[in-house]
Amino acid sequence: MSRRLSLGALGVLASLGLVPASARAAAAEDFIRAQDVFINSASVLVAGKEYTTTGFRIPKVANSLDITITGADVGLPFSQSIELHGVRSGNLLSWTFDKTFNPPLELGGTQEVHRASGTLFFTANLLAGRQSPRCNDLACPRNVLLSQTPNSWIRVEGEGALGVGFSHLITVPRFRALGGLGQPGLAQLSIPDTAPICSGPVDTFFPMSAFLTGWAPAGGTKVDFTSTHPQYLKVPPNVFVKAGQSFASVKARVKAGFTGQVGVSASSAGVVVSRQVRISPQADCASGGRVRTVPLNVKAYVPDLLLGCINCTELIDIGMRDTGLVRVSRVDSYFNGSQLRPLASVFDVASVNAIDMTDSGLVTGTLVPQTGSAPVAFKASLEGGPSAPVLLGAFTPTRIASNGVVFGHRSTRTGNIAVYHDGNSLKDLPIPGASASQVTAVSDAGHVAGTYERSGDVRAFLFTDGTLRTLPQLARTTTTVPVAVNIRGQVVAHSVDATGDVLATALIDSDDTIHVLAVPSGFDRLHATSINARGWVVATATSSTGSSGFLYTPEDGLVDLNRIIQPAAGVVVTDAVSITEADRVLVNATAHGNRSLYLLTLP
Repeated sequence: MSRRLSLGALGVLASLGLVPASARAAAAEDFIRAQDVFINSASVLVAGKEYTTTGFRIPKVANSLDITITGADVGLPFSQSIELHGVRSGNLLSWTFDKTFNPPLELGGTQEVHRASGTLFFTANLLAGRQSPRCNDLACPRNVLLSQTPNSWIRVEGEGALGVGFSHLITVPRFRALGGLGQPGLAQLSIPDTAPICSGPVDTFFPMSAFLTGWAPAGGTKVDFTSTHPQYLKVPPNVFVKAGQSFASVKARVKAGFTGQVGVSASSAGVVVSRQVRISPQADCASGGRVRTVPLNVKAYVPDLLLGCINCTELIDIGMRDTGLVRVSRVDSYFNGSQLRPLASVFDVASVNAIDMTDSGLVTGTLVPQTGSAPVAFKASLEGGPSAPVLLGAFTPTRIASNGVVFGHRSTRTGNIAVYHDGNSLKDLPIPGASASQVTAVSDAGHVAGTYERSGDVRAFLFTDGTLRTLPQLARTTTTVPVAVNIRGQVVAHSVDATGDVLATALIDSDDTIHVLAVPSGFDRLHATSINARGWVVATATSSTGSSGFLYTPEDGLVDLNRIIQPAAGVVVTDAVSITEADRVLVNATAHGNRSLYLLTLP
């Protein structure tokens, strides 16, 4: 059963490609905060004649809309000042003025201007990501475009030759100016490239993340996205990066059955980064039969010299390029491939309890800002941009999506309620009639999996592109609990009894086909931990005498990792912890009696 629901943040405007009204209003906020306005182009219409001006800087003090100008500021021959009083309504800005000149202004020796009055109306909008702000053909740090709206007027009154009075109504047919704050450029466009992106019988999705060179200013920043062939690979036209954030993520939609190469681009502050995306046939995502015949290489995940301890490492999560979150001697740390950095030091806080990380380096969990304070949920970017955490408030985070939406739960008297934080506020996950719910897995393409309880019946669910689907039960008398979901919407799940014991493990395809992963001979239980885009699953089988890590592929079924690692490695795999989109398996293993994290890779 599926049901279409408005999931708010799961679309996160990123999927829709729309910029919210709050973003338009934020442009006015940045304009007010900044100094000065640069007129790129303006014209006025007087008695049927059009006069133009360009290239003038209008002085404005920060944190105010009121402006004081002189004739010199706009290229006119007078030194008396005119006070313009500014008013804001959303992204609409207006200025009114009424100036009596004393002494009168002389124009051409035959006319005197006694009074000038008027009201000017403008809209403030954030510059598009592809736009590079220019002031007199030079780059200038601005992020707001000011454009005229109808009904602006200026009236000039005075006395002409022979003492004849005049009153001229002046209209403003064109006005474009730059204001606001400097906006960051684009540092990186991240697209999954460590495993094939494949088409399918229905439209499929994959995530893209654009990282800025710095924080978005107070009013936010636009990042534009384009596709060379939108009929086959569709991306939203733009996404709004909120103040204080440094990344934007969107979902790209691949047309059913399409294969080929498409160019995609992202841009911010006129800086454009382009990538080529190859869409492979569906079979390429499922292939992998060479695992049985090719021994896996083995290497320590974090070098011993960095650890400085024995039997002290636990994986929290792993991202692309083998970066990850690890817990070393109960201290949560970020491993970037060459350095091990305690997160408390990275974030300059008392302590951090990290929970989840995306392939693009977004992390969530809870932190204690200073000793003695209460833990708060947070999110941060550890790759491609600033790493200062964004505090989200008091709830329990469990997963973070590639678009920065954090999922978790809040506690009630009747149980936990699944929630998500979209960067603005905390909202309940919209599951009609549910008395309790939880999110257990999120994919980088925006799938959200978990369980809900309704009238005493606990069922597994999957949100895909805003549509809620109840997953099939693996057994009538047990509860199906999703463990992980990949970017194709395949879910690996457990069948759990009332005591929490795992009785069965299965892979659920997007069409609800169930592939049961049988418990290997000699073991009592099988616990799955992770799935990648190919549909490869890693799991740990346990018995009363020990445990071993296993890898499932559609071609080979379950394979004991200890049978396919290089014999000279000298390690014994006890747990399969995670599998990446590059088919790299992270395991717990022992060597010479010492337990540590190891990375298994195909040669």
